[in-house]
Amino acid sequence: MRSRKRARFGRFCVSIVVVFVLGFFMIQMYRLDTRNKEYAARAVELTREVEEEQKRTQELAEEEKYVSSVQYIEDTAKSKLGMLHEDEIVFREKK
Repeated sequence: MRSRKRARFGRFCVSIVVVFVLGFFMIQMYRLDTRNKEYAARAVELTREVEEEQKRTQELAEEEKYVSSVQYIEDTAKSKLGMLHEDEIVFREKK
């Protein structure tokens, strides 16, 4: 009779431990799943930022190409210095 009570008590204790371990693992799985979703959202955001920076880099490369061109030099000379080619005529409005 006494050994039955001990066996019953032992099974009860083991059951309690198993329930606590399962609860612990379920909580950990929930936390990991939440963290995984946060990281996935961050990865999407970082991917978008990388794409924007690549686009910006391309635009800067095109601007650098234009700045080093003869057309840019002519446009700057005309707008800032008022210079013209020898065969150009400027028409101005009377005020």
